[in-house]
Amino acid sequence: MTGSWSSPDPFFPVGGTSINSPSMSVIVGTYADQEFTFSVNNGICAGTDNVIVHFLETPTAYAGDDYTICGNVASLTAVKSVSGSTGQWSGNGSFSSASNPETDVTAGSFGEVSFTWRENVGICLDEDNVNITFIQEPNPTVTTVYDNVCGNTAEIEVVNVTASGSWAAYYEGAPLSPAPDFESGVGAEITNVTIGNYPADEYSRTIEFIWTETSQQNGVECTASATTWVTFSREPVASVGPEDAAEICGSCFTFNADTTGSGWAIGTWISPNVIATFDDENIPDAEVCIDPLGSYGDSAYVSAPFIWAMRNTGCTSVDTMFLTFYKQPEANAGLDDKICGPDYELGAVYSLVESANYSPSGMWSVYEKPIPSSSADINPTSGDTVNVTVSHYGEWVFQFRENNSNLPSCYTTDTVRIEFVEIPIISAGDDQDVCGTGTQMQGTPGGFNGTWIPNGMSYDDYNDPTTEVSSPSYGAIDFIWLESNDICSAKDTVTITFWRQPEATILTDLEDSTTCGYTFCNLRAESPGSEITGYWYTESPATMFDDPFDVFACATVPTYGYHDFYWIEETGPDLEPGFCTDTAGPLTIHFIETPVANAGIDTLFCGYSGYLHAFPSTGTGVWSTPSEEVVEIESINDPESYIESDILNTGNPTYPYFTLIWTEDASNGCTDKDTVHVIFARIPISDMDIIPPKCFGEPATIAAAEDTLQQYTWNFFTGAIDSTTNNMAGGEYQNFVYWNSEDTLHRVSLIATNSWGCQSPITIDTVHEPSIPDFNVTLFSDTCMLDKGGIIFEDTLGNNAFYWLDTVVGPAAGTPITTVYNLPTGDYYIGTSYLTENTAHYAYYIATFGTQYCTDTVLYEIEPIGMIEALIEVSAATDLGSLVAPEASVIFLNNSIYDNVGKRCEWHFGDETTEKNCDAQVEHIYTEGGCYEPYLIVMNRDLPECRDTAFLETCIPVDNSSEIEVPNVF
Repeated sequence: MTGSWSSPDPFFPVGGTSINSPSMSVIVGTYADQEFTFSVNNGICAGTDNVIVHFLETPTAYAGDDYTICGNVASLTAVKSVSGSTGQWSGNGSFSSASNPETDVTAGSFGEVSFTWRENVGICLDEDNVNITFIQEPNPTVTTVYDNVCGNTAEIEVVNVTASGSWAAYYEGAPLSPAPDFESGVGAEITNVTIGNYPADEYSRTIEFIWTETSQQNGVECTASATTWVTFSREPVASVGPEDAAEICGSCFTFNADTTGSGWAIGTWISPNVIATFDDENIPDAEVCIDPLGSYGDSAYVSAPFIWAMRNTGCTSVDTMFLTFYKQPEANAGLDDKICGPDYELGAVYSLVESANYSPSGMWSVYEKPIPSSSADINPTSGDTVNVTVSHYGEWVFQFRENNSNLPSCYTTDTVRIEFVEIPIISAGDDQDVCGTGTQMQGTPGGFNGTWIPNGMSYDDYNDPTTEVSSPSYGAIDFIWLESNDICSAKDTVTITFWRQPEATILTDLEDSTTCGYTFCNLRAESPGSEITGYWYTESPATMFDDPFDVFACATVPTYGYHDFYWIEETGPDLEPGFCTDTAGPLTIHFIETPVANAGIDTLFCGYSGYLHAFPSTGTGVWSTPSEEVVEIESINDPESYIESDILNTGNPTYPYFTLIWTEDASNGCTDKDTVHVIFARIPISDMDIIPPKCFGEPATIAAAEDTLQQYTWNFFTGAIDSTTNNMAGGEYQNFVYWNSEDTLHRVSLIATNSWGCQSPITIDTVHEPSIPDFNVTLFSDTCMLDKGGIIFEDTLGNNAFYWLDTVVGPAAGTPITTVYNLPTGDYYIGTSYLTENTAHYAYYIATFGTQYCTDTVLYEIEPIGMIEALIEVSAATDLGSLVAPEASVIFLNNSIYDNVGKRCEWHFGDETTEKNCDAQVEHIYTEGGCYEPYLIVMNRDLPECRDTAFLETCIPVDNSSEIEVPNVF
């Protein structure tokens, strides 16, 4: 077959292709749609197909020239290369119209930013970049546009500075001359500026300060400025005079301000906190009066600042006079009165009332007595309401003085007249509780006419303080004895409580006195009635009642058998149980246990015998078996009976197991039974062979005599396994075992177990481990941890060798030694070598371990002696929050540890004073205010370099004394 390309429009094959190539590369003469036809001939057969190719002009994108601009907004000017093409801007910015070749863009950041212009003609495209450098324009801002200052110095500040700048000053539009002084330089963003002096007749002037800032990049400058105006004013000096505080008993005060050097300024007295009236607030010696009705508030005094302010335009100077006004009290001792008895409560009325901020104060005294020898006990003497007891009856006059508590010199007095009249002294007797309705009164008269006040009770004699009475009802009854002496009467009350006598009755029938189990729910009692408490009682402490106070109750006992129950009723006081009581009973209940047979679990006995293990519950139990011809039960009624078998039936097809039956009978038809299956198996042996360790700490060889079993249970107690050897069945029949202890005799045990789980009897044997020889060593302790310790060795066996092992102190590690001196406190390891003592196994040790010698490491401790630890604290008896000089007493506690050596103690109290004292408690008085840091030095009296020092965690705060505290409102 042959094929060829054709088209109605001209085209030129290129790239080594021709019109006969199935795939052809072509060049055409114009950008347009051109149709191509591919024709194929096969003899007389032909076929064609058409394809339309869209030839598009490839654009050449141009994004414009690079440039630099102030700010973050730039104009983009791309140029289209093909008419009718489309384009799109992209890059780090926000475009007004991203598809317009000429548009504005807002950059996303300052610096050089690249923007891309993509021009599209169909599927053909091209891109070009334009780089625009955005310079951040200065944007300085002053913190204060208009400011007023007193004097010649002001602080000016500009913020948001991004480039370099400088300050310039102008007065009335012209540069200020002489130029001001910029303390931190004209280029400082924040600086103090000082102008020259004022002319003689000038009291203020306004200066304009301009900050000019310029940033530059790629030859482009960006400039901005900010302006602040400062008004400088000459500053007056205000003074209230030589005294700036005063206390006044009253409501008015005259000032005495000092205007020296500032008389040209305007002065004014100001009361910022209280309502005050001035005769002339603009004169230095003005008189001020506060409003007495509202100024004192609830504290009976008022402390307030009064400000003397002198001003020059916006420049002001102030000084403060602190005045404290105290309200004058008006004493009121109360009204004259007459009282029965020698005791009276004096009640004055404070004119200055108590509040959260004021506690009134006053004092009582005797002003006039009935006779000169009489006396009065006023307790307490201070306060508005006090108790007074006089020694003689008659008329007394008492005086009350009310003070202003804040200024005791402000006070007034008042008197009150009290007449004391004698009253009878009587007693109605003590309160009683009575079981029943009758009793005898126990009143005590005072020697005057008296009577019992009727209260509905029955009295044998109303005028007899010990008369018999009876009550028609129960409960608490008040009885009052009244006795009079002319105008003074006395009465006393006694309360007698009459309690009802209970009668307890049990209603449970005797025929209902038996139950199965631990619970009986047929306890029945007669209701006790109102105000009487009834409850069930039994002597067994573990018995539980569902409700012991219920007349219909259930009881659960801890044991079976006979239990006695009682119903008890009682009345009377809560704290006097059994005051009025009655008991019914005993009611005897028989609790019977129901058996639950449990023959135990199915059991495999190792050997031809074993012990059954039933769990009896109650009644009589008996064993039985259908295999009596081969199984013998020694005691059929013993739950743990011994049994024997004639055969071992593990794997026996005739008797794979034996059945044993346990039956229990608790009488009265209560029976139960249970079965258990029993198998008999062979018991292995657990003998073992032991070769002891060659040296202390090395392994012993321990092997089982029967070495073909599947399981061996070894117990080496404190021993550790070094290695093991297994037989063909997987049993660990041999072990190498060592011990990490100081003992030389070690118990080991073995239990052998066969495939049926039968264990041999335990075999316990002892491994005799050779001990480390005793080495004759002398240790010297390290005195006060000054590296004074030492070790001396002697060869006690005649064949020992000693080696030093410590790598920090002493000779080189591995050095043979006999003595080492100058050792610090610590633990030291010493190596030693010697011949094994088990010479009977000499050849085994050489063949197994390769040597017959022992090496050991011995630890010796060099201990410190004569150590001292200094410990101090402040006694809890010292209040650290209220220490005031010059009597600031502090008690220190010496809790030091001296290690039983002679000691010396030296206190340093932080105020340049010391004291040598080892007492457990030391007192020191600080005479000046401050925060002191005391410490204690404790030393060995015979070795002064052995010492310790103790400090407190915080300093000791001591305040100076102060007579008055004046608050400062500023």
